Amino acid sequence: MGFRMGTVKTIKSHEPNIRKGWHYLKFGILGFAGFVLSPCSWWNDLYINIPLAWWMTWLPLKFCSSHFAISKSLWISGMVVNYWITNVAGMIIMHYSGKKLINKDAKIDLIKDLAVALLFTILMSVFLYLNPGEIFTTLNVIPDWIH
Repeated sequence: MGFRMGTVKTIKSHEPNIRKGWHYLKFGILGFAGFVLSPCSWWNDLYINIPLAWWMTWLPLKFCSSHFAISKSLWISGMVVNYWITNVAGMIIMHYSGKKLINKDAKIDLIKDLAVALLFTILMSVFLYLNPGEIFTTLNVIPDWIH
């Protein structure tokens, strides 16, 4: 194709490719964050989930400690519940981003996500039955102001 006088060549826009790249980057990063929070990564507990659970337990209980005494069992229950929340959030984030990476227009099935969370809850209940309080006491992660 040659250039003819009087005609203007149009340059194709690369905007759709940029949007597609941004889509993959955005949901790829979100998927990685979900993977790090989820129980799929075995190394994350010590560096991510337990510190998050500790802070998520410490903040409200520290605020409440000026109003009433906080027991070790309440602290441990808060740690376990918040640990569970970080893992379930990771699974849901990972599932959401994976679906969006595969199909941009995918709808999220909340029932399926909740079923996975219920299965995870059952597994965590088995873990609770094995008495994780001894683990937290042994690791000495309970603050001094807890009685």
